[in-house]
Amino acid sequence: MLAALAIALQWLAPSIPLVASLDHLVGDRLHEVLASGEPENRVVVVDLDESSIAAYGAWPWPRARVADLLDALAGNYGARMVGVDIVFPSAGDAAGDARIAALADFAPLALAQALDFVERTPAVTSGVPVFDAPRVRGDAPGVAATGYLANHAGLAQAKCVGNIGLQPDSDGRVRRVPLLATWAGRSTPL
Repeated sequence: MLAALAIALQWLAPSIPLVASLDHLVGDRLHEVLASGEPENRVVVVDLDESSIAAYGAWPWPRARVADLLDALAGNYGARMVGVDIVFPSAGDAAGDARIAALADFAPLALAQALDFVERTPAVTSGVPVFDAPRVRGDAPGVAATGYLANHAGLAQAKCVGNIGLQPDSDGRVRRVPLLATWAGRSTPL
């Protein structure tokens, strides 16, 4: 019953603000009811925290150090996939950038770009975005991005690039992630 109500509210939510608020309330409660207390052991988050900064120096790190970390995750630790949630809009040390580009070609590595969904003047447009992705299903236009922060040209040929930009709801929570976004008529999967 709660699931059916959540689906109905989600369908009506975009057009009626009061329904959107009710959708958020019901959806949040549904997630709480269905959430598992079991820890997730298939995903490991490697965080560059304060102790990392203390041990290896202030950010931004040389690209060679970032490449060493990515190489260790994909190689030594045998990660099935490494998702990088850092964008490199300008070139760093040439050897480090070349290694990251090579890893993006041959290792299970997904680089990031951040699509912006907030109207800004002027629009944020930095780096070389990766677009023109294959269509998901149908001809849905996707969510229109207002700008982007992407990697520099030396990393723009990566085989796998994902969006790390988010579009929060009016209360600041992120509840949905669209499968497709567009920028100037070009599409990218999220």
